[in-house]
Amino acid sequence: MNQELPLDYKLLGETARVSWTEIERLFAAGRVIRVDAGLDLIQVGEVFAKDAADQLKCWMQAGQVGLLDDEHAGRWATNAEDDLWAVVISPWVLVQERQASEIGLEGADYGTHSMRRTKASLIYRRTKNLRAVQLLLGHTKLESTVRYLGIEVDDALEIAEHMDI
Repeated sequence: MNQELPLDYKLLGETARVSWTEIERLFAAGRVIRVDAGLDLIQVGEVFAKDAADQLKCWMQAGQVGLLDDEHAGRWATNAEDDLWAVVISPWVLVQERQASEIGLEGADYGTHSMRRTKASLIYRRTKNLRAVQLLLGHTKLESTVRYLGIEVDDALEIAEHMDI
């Protein structure tokens, strides 16, 4: 039973909080795409990955998606409080400014690692596919993934026994 994860799950696993210094050189190379906060970053990533030109054109004409301009870049460079999130759809890096407070979270409490753990847990809970989660996390040992997810070893072994790899 080899389950291929849906594209949105893969993109969620690759989405991370970033700082301006991490994307500054990509901006200089013209590879940063700004995504309006009103859009779903993962949905935009899916559209980029599928090369859905009509939808992209629509968002671009509405000013919701486009190359990062100097005005936004300057603001992000000078304001360390900006909460920037990114997903890579090669050769582009899609970046969205979000406010953690908008969804009831205190931004300083949620970094890339806590979001990574949460996403891995969600994928596991929905698919029960330890191997897929192991691959997404880059773990070499299944035991590391089990420990990372905080699930019981006996439960994990029982599930693993019923999986075809």
